[in-house]
Amino acid sequence: MLIKPRTDGHADAVLGIYESGTEEGTTFETQLPREDQPLDRATAAEYASWFKALADPTRIQIVSLLARRGTPMNVGQIVAAVDVGQSTVSAHLKVLADVRFLLADHRGTATYYRINEACVDCFPTAADIVMGKPAPEPISAESA
Repeated sequence: MLIKPRTDGHADAVLGIYESGTEEGTTFETQLPREDQPLDRATAAEYASWFKALADPTRIQIVSLLARRGTPMNVGQIVAAVDVGQSTVSAHLKVLADVRFLLADHRGTATYYRINEACVDCFPTAADIVMGKPAPEPISAESA
């Protein structure tokens, strides 16, 4: 389960356990709270940034478009699909890339954006954790 960038190497036994993994060379780690404790501040801030990034209809359209297409798209293609100006789309793409929902691939002078499957896969888990539901058990490579 990949949730947030690791900020330290120590698990706080009072608040819960850490789950970790890697994505494109970056180590991620999250602290899962016990049922009777709030999320730690760093995790809450990370989750808030994710929810904030999706708090705009155009950004929802962009994420939905890229997820449904399943292939990288450049800014011009995204502009044509969501019928919003190029500068507005570019600003929204930056917000989505900053929270790692999207990854940017540079090809010559064009930049192609694609869904970051690892981060998008963990978003429902983040929503569940915020709402007090237990975190789902990670699926091991052996059982998948």
